[in-house]
Amino acid sequence: MEMSRLPLTTNGKVDKAALPEPETVRSTSTEYVAPSGAAEQLLAEVWSEILGIERIGAHDNFFELGGNSLLVTQIVGRIRSAGHDISVGDLFDHPTIAAAAPLIQIHTEDPEVRSAVTVRAGTVLPAVFAVHTLTGEVAAFAEVAGHLGEGQQFYGLQERGLTGEDAQPTSVEEMATTYIGEVLRIQKDGPYVLTAQSGSSYVAFEMARQLTAMGKDVAGVYLMAPARQPFARRLPSQAFSKSDRKLLDSIEVALDGEPGTTLDRRTEKRLLKYGAPDEEIAQGVRDGDKHALRIMRALATNRLAYSYYGELMHRGMRNYDGRVVLLMPRDDHPKPYKWTLEQWQIPVTRGPEVIDVPGEHSNVFYGEGAQAVGAYLSTEIERLRNGNAGGVSA
Repeated sequence: MEMSRLPLTTNGKVDKAALPEPETVRSTSTEYVAPSGAAEQLLAEVWSEILGIERIGAHDNFFELGGNSLLVTQIVGRIRSAGHDISVGDLFDHPTIAAAAPLIQIHTEDPEVRSAVTVRAGTVLPAVFAVHTLTGEVAAFAEVAGHLGEGQQFYGLQERGLTGEDAQPTSVEEMATTYIGEVLRIQKDGPYVLTAQSGSSYVAFEMARQLTAMGKDVAGVYLMAPARQPFARRLPSQAFSKSDRKLLDSIEVALDGEPGTTLDRRTEKRLLKYGAPDEEIAQGVRDGDKHALRIMRALATNRLAYSYYGELMHRGMRNYDGRVVLLMPRDDHPKPYKWTLEQWQIPVTRGPEVIDVPGEHSNVFYGEGAQAVGAYLSTEIERLRNGNAGGVSA
C-alpha cells in the first residue's frame, strides 16, 4: 500500500500504530469469478475467514492475497475439520481456488489421525514421516517433498494443539508416542523413514527408539541440520520450572478467553523472548490472535522440552543402536558444525553417518538444500524398495 510518507514517532521511528489498515487489492489482471461447486465454495469460505477478505474469486492467488506458509497449515486444518483432505504441497502448487478445488478428497482416514498432514499424496511406500518444525508446523517441508520421486508419500506430523483441537504434548517422549500411533495407522508395517529438522530431531530420534523397542523396522532417521545445544553444567531435575508453567498457564487462559484476549505485558514480553518466527506472529501475540498464541505456545514448550531431552541424550541416557544420518548444512560455521557432530556421536551407538548438503541450519529445507535432501531421500527409498537398506556411509 503506497503512502506519501510514513508516520513517525517523536524518536524518528516508524509509528506502526498510526499506519492505516492495508487494503488487499485484487490484481487488475484477474477478473472476479465467483466460486462454484461445493469444493470451491468451501475453499472460498476458509480463505475468506483466514485472510480476512470478504469476497474471494475462483482465480485469485492465495499468496498474492496475503497468504503465507504459516497460514497454509490453518487452511489444511480447516479443510480436514470439514471432513475433507488436501495436502500442504497441493496448496503451494495450486494456489487458486479453481486449481485447488479438484484436489479436495473426502477425508476417509482414521479419525484418530489428527497430527499427520499429507504434504504430498501418492502410492509409493515406504512413506516419509517428517516431525514438525520448532513452531509445530509442517508447511516448511513442502519443497523437500516436491523433490522426491514420482508418487512418493510424504506426511508431516503437525503438533497437537496447534489448531485448537487437542491438548499439546509437553515432552519429547509424549510427542513420539502420539505420532507413532498415527504413523502405524497410516503405514502398518515397516520399514519406516523418519526425518526432522533442528530441535525436532529429538522427536524423530525418540520415535525410532520407541518403534525399535516395539519390534518395528526403522530404515533410518534422516536429520536435516540436526539439533545443537550447549551442555548445562548440571542436569535439570525437570523440563519446566514453576516460572515456565506459569507462563504456559497464562497462554491457556488467553486461549480460553474471548477473541482478542491478550496477555499482560510482562508475560507477553517473556513469551516473545523465545523468538517469534516473524513480526506477524509477534504482533498477533500482542493483539491476542489465537493462532499466533498457539504458535508461540508450541515454540516455548518445544524449546523447553527439547532442551531437557537433549541433556538426557547427550549424557548417554537416551541411546539408539539404529541407523541415523545427519544431513549437515555445509554453509554453517565450522565450530557449530563440529560441535553438532560431537554431540550426536554420544547417543548413536553405531555412530551417525554424515552427508553434507547445501544451505545453513535455518534454511536447509529450501532451495538447493531442499533439492539435495529430496534427492538423497529418493535414493534411500529406492534402495529400500530394491531390498537394500544398508545405505551409504559418508
